[in-house]
Amino acid sequence: MDEDRVRRVHTGTFVFLAFFSGVTAATSTWLLTKWRKDDNQGGLTKSSTGLICFTAWLSLLLSIIYASVFRMRPNSSIVNIQSHLRLLALLWTFWTAGAATITAALSGGNNCSTINYQLPYCNQLNAELGFAWASWIITTIALIVIINLEIKRPDKSPGALVSAF
Repeated sequence: MDEDRVRRVHTGTFVFLAFFSGVTAATSTWLLTKWRKDDNQGGLTKSSTGLICFTAWLSLLLSIIYASVFRMRPNSSIVNIQSHLRLLALLWTFWTAGAATITAALSGGNNCSTINYQLPYCNQLNAELGFAWASWIITTIALIVIINLEIKRPDKSPGALVSAF
């Protein structure tokens, strides 16, 4: 892979993660605001939405920072392989916890038109569930690529991502 291709794929991946994180952040923030106002939801659903809200905003912010810094200064120590590995491992951990808890809270998701009990904001919760798992998938793929680069790199010094090829 040449440096230009690495730059395009890297930027595209982090912009893609930022997009999905932004949608998830907006949905979960809206849900938390509604619940705080109406006080009609509690327990695991509200807690997992809080975790997803935090994770989504953190992912959005860090994805934008990493994409921007990598685009401007690809050889910077701020965006080296170890930094990517730490960032993606942290985000992966949070996304795993958030997506798993909202899945458990919703029993794997709901068909809002056929459930026989009251679930406020059912469609929004399903959207949050889907976007959380989509963000987890993007983070997982990026983490696997970075781990692969780290393993295949001949020198084990903390090097720039573009020089790993």
